[in-house]
Amino acid sequence: MMMRMLLTLTIEGEPRRVHVPLPGSPASEDTRREVAALFDGLETANTQKRLSEFIVRHWGQGDVETVVNLLLSLSYVRDVRMNTYIPQSQYLQAHRL
Repeated sequence: MMMRMLLTLTIEGEPRRVHVPLPGSPASEDTRREVAALFDGLETANTQKRLSEFIVRHWGQGDVETVVNLLLSLSYVRDVRMNTYIPQSQYLQAHRL
């Protein structure tokens, strides 16, 4: 079963979430775009792209501490949470439910 993570940032009092692979796992182009979307309305398109590329690269290298430190250094990010989960479809398939 492939586990994933839900990365939740509290930005301006509201949670913004993105599903990402486990640290150390490669991310897709879709994941990079979803990470960039976390910063919609907060950063320019160019900065969004650079932030998401940095985050995805370091996340893929398993460097979670660098990613969290970057996120918390942004003035509008108040909280970073990570939860591990198994997608329901994979769980049901593995348990033949």
